[in-house]
Amino acid sequence: MSEYDWIPIHLLLPPEVVLEEMEEEGEGELTVRCPVCTREVDGVYACDAEEAVPYRCPVCVLKLLPEVIAEAQEFARVHCQITRPTPQYDPELEIKCTPEEYAAGNRESYSRKAFRNALRHEYTNYDDLLKSLDRNDWVDWVYYRVIRLRVAELLGYDEAEDPDLDDQFDVPFST
Repeated sequence: MSEYDWIPIHLLLPPEVVLEEMEEEGEGELTVRCPVCTREVDGVYACDAEEAVPYRCPVCVLKLLPEVIAEAQEFARVHCQITRPTPQYDPELEIKCTPEEYAAGNRESYSRKAFRNALRHEYTNYDDLLKSLDRNDWVDWVYYRVIRLRVAELLGYDEAEDPDLDDQFDVPFST
């Protein structure tokens, strides 16, 4: 079992490429079979374009997922780092811009969320680790999520408590 078992599976994977959407975009009627299991599928997960198998069906992805999560966890344990001393959040200083101020371009805020974002991007090697990842590749998507969770752990906050966790990764998962 993974230490990230609390994460709903759809948050670990990118959106499926839904074949109906491709048909609507002028690709014509599509019948696609998973190149791994030969099952006819309605949606697929993209892989690295250089792989021999450019996509997999959800069932095949789920079979590989534990191994990919384990590899991503090991990568994150070895490579994620805090790069400089981190400040402490001071709730006494909290300010949040209003939606009107945000729309007008004044986006300066000091909130727990803004503080965590600054820590993640400015006090760790998070951005460097994500540079080579492709968000359309399901394996890279898993690495992305695990790296983000590891950085949160290093910085001392629980990503599971982040109210925006689902907002950014709200994608349906079906088998």
